[in-house]
Amino acid sequence: MLRTFYERYVIPARGYMMTDCIGGPRPIQLRHLMNAHKGLTFPFFLLLMHYYDNWSVSAFVILADQGTYGLCWLLKDQILPDRLWTKPMTIPSALLGLVAFTAHWCGGYFLISNHNELAAWVLAICISMHTLGLVLMMVADTQKYFVLRYKPGLITDGWFKWCRNTNFLGEFLVYLSYTIMGQHWFPYVFLACMWLFVGVSNMIAKDASLLKKDGGEQYLEYSGFFLPHVASWIMSASPSSASVLPSPTPIGPTVDHVVATPPPETKQ
Repeated sequence: MLRTFYERYVIPARGYMMTDCIGGPRPIQLRHLMNAHKGLTFPFFLLLMHYYDNWSVSAFVILADQGTYGLCWLLKDQILPDRLWTKPMTIPSALLGLVAFTAHWCGGYFLISNHNELAAWVLAICISMHTLGLVLMMVADTQKYFVLRYKPGLITDGWFKWCRNTNFLGEFLVYLSYTIMGQHWFPYVFLACMWLFVGVSNMIAKDASLLKKDGGEQYLEYSGFFLPHVASWIMSASPSSASVLPSPTPIGPTVDHVVATPPPETKQ
């Protein structure tokens, strides 16, 4: 029922709002808007700290966390470009995107402007959540990019073995940490709306794509939609089910592919 509702109404609405709103010229790609937002995060938060004269530990933590996330995103876009973000946008879609991306700073804005002093344990939880989330997003996207580059098809191992959306899980943890640090109701409402409209739409659309591939239906049965499938994870880790099988063929480039082997010398 929920999947049908998303496929029929929400996913088309998401596509329309993100890139096709009203129509007309398409002077900018979605990635350009995203990269500008990520790159401006650090200087924007620094300006907020100066304007509100807030140089607290909490302010520096969210500056470091969200500023580092922006830098990692820019690096990821250069090294692991995602075709999803290369679609041209209409001008109304770009304006909507500008509003949405600006709202992603709301957690930092409320923390800095209200001079919120977070308890040490709250900071520890948020830093841990942010670190784990950033790692999950980066490693999962890296695996997906290079595997699909050399062998298009279904990815059922590594970071995607027990969870189909490890990268989205990581990104959610990142933004949840900013939301908690904001200490205000608005970041929670914004995060919920964005993930119900954009995040869940992307994951359901991905499931529809996976089902069209060989082995997709079986993969969906033992992998989690958003969180790791704990039962499958435990079963695979039990001694009775654990096994290591040698690969019949090399799964990556051999030394000969990386280093040119000189021809053997011949004696005259």
